[in-house]
Amino acid sequence: MSKGRVIVQCDWNQVYREGDGKFWICYKCLGEASVYSNILCSRDVDGQVRLHPEDDSFKVTYHSQNKLKISYVSEHSQSLSVTFRSASREFTPHGKIKKVTCLDVTNGGLGLSCAENSTTLKIWETSNGTVRRELSGHVGDIFTAKFFPSGLVVLSAGADTQMKVWSAETGACAATISGHKAGVLEVDFVERGRNVVSCSRDGTAKLWDVSQQQCIHTYSTSSGLGVINSFSLHDTQAIDLGPTSGCSNEEVGTEGKILLLALESGKLQAFGLNTKQQLFEVSPTQVGAINCVKFVTGNSFVFGSENGVVGVYDLRNLSEPLKLDQECRSSIKCVKPFGQGFFYATADGSSVYVDETLSLSYEHTGADCDPVYQVAHSNNDVYTSCRDGAIRVYPL
Repeated sequence: MSKGRVIVQCDWNQVYREGDGKFWICYKCLGEASVYSNILCSRDVDGQVRLHPEDDSFKVTYHSQNKLKISYVSEHSQSLSVTFRSASREFTPHGKIKKVTCLDVTNGGLGLSCAENSTTLKIWETSNGTVRRELSGHVGDIFTAKFFPSGLVVLSAGADTQMKVWSAETGACAATISGHKAGVLEVDFVERGRNVVSCSRDGTAKLWDVSQQQCIHTYSTSSGLGVINSFSLHDTQAIDLGPTSGCSNEEVGTEGKILLLALESGKLQAFGLNTKQQLFEVSPTQVGAINCVKFVTGNSFVFGSENGVVGVYDLRNLSEPLKLDQECRSSIKCVKPFGQGFFYATADGSSVYVDETLSLSYEHTGADCDPVYQVAHSNNDVYTSCRDGAIRVYPL
């Protein structure tokens, strides 16, 4: 189902801060003519900022320095209301010409990122972007990097087919793990990180013992899975995972968990992480390659596709999705659970939060049609990484 959307000028908050000028606004919906207008900004005698839409179809229902709520009403189209939030700060640890494709943060004040076509990771302070460590050792592009749950250790992987474990405190590489036959696209941790999972362009996902740097199991099918773009792990009781194999000395915390894979072929494939049993396959219609997938709860998961589709399924009823929307956006670059909802980011510069009712709650602004590649969050802030080299920070 296609929905309309309201789009605002990416730097509207700068016009608002100056208190003089205008910024553009528009409404778009597939199959309909777009509606373009401006919002005039002025400051009255007591210093208060006033906003005046030129087109009566748009209404400003709330405004402040970092928050703007706009409603669109038309007799020919659906009515909708959108809240926009601007960044409180931004920094460019890789320079302004580098696309920042990997991003993670800790609650302890550290951030982690990597730029496109780079073999070096950077660790920086989340308060101001000051770079504290550079991690070098990969011999190909880095595709993914995350802090271990402790926040003191980093796991990275990329085109060289290797995963590397780093000390965030010293920058030393503590271990190199090999076993995939093509680039590693995503990694994640089981519990505290004794075991990790990876997925690759070689069509396999693997469960690893980090301490021994050994592969415990390879998840695939007899016909192969093709490129696995993303995956998600979660505890669940929503479906039968099959008979447990028990946790060996190499496995810690794998029982009761489901492994869900997002495939380039446009399918979603699930396995029992501990049971190693293939559980189900879902093929959403007309979504193209599935770029990302994440569990929102133990019962539900969200995916984003190359065709710009965002879909939500309930494990207890996989016959049809709870949500399947294409809101005039380009490809979905990532999805990130938060609270009872989730963020998703797109190739047209959007970063959106969807709440527990599966309704769009608010959008982040700042990126000028540049893809937003990743979203991360700490206790107090949301961070986005973008093609324009900026890491933007938004208060929660």
